[in-house]
Amino acid sequence: MAKYIVVVGGGINGLICAFYLRRAGFEVTLLERASQVGGACIAESAEINGQTFEFSSGATVFGVMQRFIFEETGLAKRVTLHGPKHPKIIWHDALEHP
Repeated sequence: MAKYIVVVGGGINGLICAFYLRRAGFEVTLLERASQVGGACIAESAEINGQTFEFSSGATVFGVMQRFIFEETGLAKRVTLHGPKHPKIIWHDALEHP
């Protein structure tokens, strides 16, 4: 008996959900209203003073994604992350004593 699933939204979370459902043996249909999938992880480009710059058009969520997802989906071979290796906690005494 075939198992069918429809995932609504082709952002990074919808794509990863579809990946794991397909891997589990479901037949997956992914619906996305935009012209491309990727959601907040889509990059766009703009030309400024003759130079082309690429930028994320949304809040990039790769930095909070668990490492095993990068490995299992193959993203680790295709995406390079840049950022601090260890987040730092900052304490402000002014917040405790108004």
